[in-house]
Amino acid sequence: MNIHQKIYGEEYAAAIPPILHQCRTGRVHSVFQNGCNLRFGDHLVFIGSVKNGRLPFGIHFSVDQVQQMMRIVQRNELVHFQSENETLYFQSSGCEIILKSAQIFSNPIPIGFMDQRQSLWHVRSFFTSIIKSGKQNGFDMDLARFLLREYKQSDSSFEIVRKMYKLQEKLDSNDPAAIEEILRFFIGRGKGLTPTGDDMLIGILAIHALTGRVTSTFINKLKQLVYHSQLTTDVSKTYLQYALKGQFSDTITDILYVFSRSNIGNVDFLIEKLLQTGHTSGVDTAIGMCLALMK
Repeated sequence: MNIHQKIYGEEYAAAIPPILHQCRTGRVHSVFQNGCNLRFGDHLVFIGSVKNGRLPFGIHFSVDQVQQMMRIVQRNELVHFQSENETLYFQSSGCEIILKSAQIFSNPIPIGFMDQRQSLWHVRSFFTSIIKSGKQNGFDMDLARFLLREYKQSDSSFEIVRKMYKLQEKLDSNDPAAIEEILRFFIGRGKGLTPTGDDMLIGILAIHALTGRVTSTFINKLKQLVYHSQLTTDVSKTYLQYALKGQFSDTITDILYVFSRSNIGNVDFLIEKLLQTGHTSGVDTAIGMCLALMK
C-alpha cells in the first residue's frame, strides 16, 4: 500500500475505541469539506475538523490536515483499523490516521439547577441572538414572528408553526399515540443530512438532559422511533442516538454549562457560535432548545 498522506489525530471522543475494536473494517460513508463519516458496522464515526464542534462520535485534527485528507479520500473506500498501532488505513487513497498520541475527550452534561427565573433569562438570550442573527430555520420561517407568537392562520407557514407548538405541548404528555403522531411528523422532516425536525429534537433533548423537563413517555417513544424505524438519514439518526444518551457536541454542552450555573452568565457568544453551525442546523437546534425552555 502506498501511503499518500499520514495524519496524526489530535483528539477523539470516548465512544470511538469500542466502535473500532468491535468492527475493524468499515467504509467511507459520506464526504464533506470539513471531514467525512465512516461506517463501522451500525456506527458512524466522523473524522475532521471542529468547525461544527467536538462531536460525541468524532476524531478531530487541524483544518490543514483535513483539507489534505479530503483531496484524496474517496466515498465508499474501505477503511481498516489496526489496533496494534492504533491507526486507520484508507485502502484506496492510502491515507492513514494515527490515533496513538491523540487525547480522549467527552462533553459531559453539567450537574446544576435551573429555576424559572434562569429559564426565562435564557429564553430571552436565545430570542435576542436568533432575531439579531437574521437567520431562517430549515422551514424558512420568520423566526422573530414565531418566537413572539405573531403568526396568523392566514400566513403560508402557519401549518408548520402550529405543528411546532403542538410538539412543544407534547413534551409533558403521557399519551404515547399523540406523541408518536407528532414525532413522526418531525423526524426526518427538512433538507440535508440532518433535517430541521431532527435538529429541533436534539435541542429539546439537550435541555431535557440538563433539566429532566420532558416526560419519560415522550423520551421512550422517541427512542423507539429512532432505533426501530427508518424515518431519517443515517447521519441524523446517529446524532439523535447520541442525544438520547445525553451526549452532544460541545457547541451545545458549553451552553448547558452556563445554563447550569447559579449566577447567570453571558451566554450570547456561545449561542451565536451554535447559530453558525451548518447551514441551518445550529438555528434549528436553538429553536428546539427554546421550545423546551419555554415549557
